[in-house]
Amino acid sequence: MNDTTVRRLDPALLMIFQETYRTGKLSLAGERLGLTPSAVSHALVRLRDIFQDDLFRRLPHGVQPTVRAHALAPAVALALEALRDLVQPQARFEPSTTDRCFRLSMLDAGASLLLPDLLAGASSAAPSATLTTRAVTRDATLAALSRGDLDLAVGYFWNPPAGIQVEPLMQEDYAVVWNGSTPPPDSLDAYVAARHLLVSSDGEPSGIVDVTLRKLGRRRKVAATAPNFFVALAAVAEADLVVTVPRRFALRWADRFDLSVTEPPLSIRSFTMAMAWSVDAKADEGLAWLRGLMAEIVAANENRPAGFPTGL
Repeated sequence: MNDTTVRRLDPALLMIFQETYRTGKLSLAGERLGLTPSAVSHALVRLRDIFQDDLFRRLPHGVQPTVRAHALAPAVALALEALRDLVQPQARFEPSTTDRCFRLSMLDAGASLLLPDLLAGASSAAPSATLTTRAVTRDATLAALSRGDLDLAVGYFWNPPAGIQVEPLMQEDYAVVWNGSTPPPDSLDAYVAARHLLVSSDGEPSGIVDVTLRKLGRRRKVAATAPNFFVALAAVAEADLVVTVPRRFALRWADRFDLSVTEPPLSIRSFTMAMAWSVDAKADEGLAWLRGLMAEIVAANENRPAGFPTGL
């Protein structure tokens, strides 16, 4: 059956076929559908033309399905059920009973701070839900949100494109991390003289620090790049390197690698960590619940001490 034929097959015809098949009587099929026997008869003429088969043979007390009609009946039932599901109002979201899989994106720096509490909160409120997280670039994340391949992303989303909604979570700045075996990079000269590790998902050895230094007429030596922030901390723990990372991440994890933390000796532009999602999901109650849970976690974390250690 080609597309031209399919366009002739509207749902009303399928409903008439189904009721005629069920009842075996045109009058009863019409009664159930609020149609006259004549309207049912005319619909069957159209169905016979579409399927190139009699479909129903007249008997003294009704009609009898043909072999072709018997073969069509299960498929017609499935098609009508699919159409009913399509127009059925979406069920209200209930965290305690949902088995939905929420698809998130965030880099490891943000995930290490937010995901533990998010998983704990979701496990308590929505025990049958699943949360999957991936780490991809900003552009890939925005494209995935637009396609519907992601539900929610957390990151730095400057100038979001049309169709993407962004809600700020927190303002973030930077910290400098090193292993303590060399003098602290707490002056601009010492900072520039140090060998730097740069976190870069695409391997590009330049970032916001380099942009800031160029404005000051200075340059630093980027000795290597790392694909994520935890790899960067592990590398700095074993080498005489300096890495500049988001402040909350540094204060949360530097001790685990026996690393030291200090403020940058230059003013680096801060950035806004935010949630992003597709505007097409504005009526998604499940996503609204997840965003609310994320906002609660951020608010709770903001009440924890996050200053730089003294004496560094």
